[in-house]
Amino acid sequence: MLTLRSLAVVDQDHEDNAVIWWVGLAEVHQRQRLCGAWVLSPTRVSDITAVTTGRWLLPTPAGREVLAFLRIAVGNSVDPARLAGAVAAERTAIAESFERIRSQSRSRLAPLSLPPLPPAIDLETPPALLTLPEARRALLIARQVETWADTWNEIEERRLARPHLRDQFGNEVRLLPGLNWAEAKAA
Repeated sequence: MLTLRSLAVVDQDHEDNAVIWWVGLAEVHQRQRLCGAWVLSPTRVSDITAVTTGRWLLPTPAGREVLAFLRIAVGNSVDPARLAGAVAAERTAIAESFERIRSQSRSRLAPLSLPPLPPAIDLETPPALLTLPEARRALLIARQVETWADTWNEIEERRLARPHLRDQFGNEVRLLPGLNWAEAKAA
């Protein structure tokens, strides 16, 4: 049963507040993935716990310090390099499988066009798109996760449009790879 449907990017601002941005992960055609944002004083431990519990956590180094100071466990942590590597590996497997199918097919199959992969998620200095308030690092990281999730969904949509790839990889949209969905805990 899927319980973790979003990821919380956790950071700390210049006033030692916890900055948390949610990114929706499980919805395939989600129009707006950024689905919650908080700047909370470290005295509001129960509120910080409430908005991080039952979610994947992607803390910055400063966010990890906030969570450790408040004794909030980081159970379902996301490794950005693992996420990127898993999406890249799945993208490659789909492309290679399609090329094998295409080379063996008697009919002419149109080339499979998969989207390019976005840049790696940078927890220290994410690319600044705009001048934003103090919560900008968490927002920019959340935007990077959003881009990876959208890219994965686009890969899956294009895969599902090809019957031969559905036979090999399944008929359903697969969840974002690189996260251990099977072993994740809701609490």
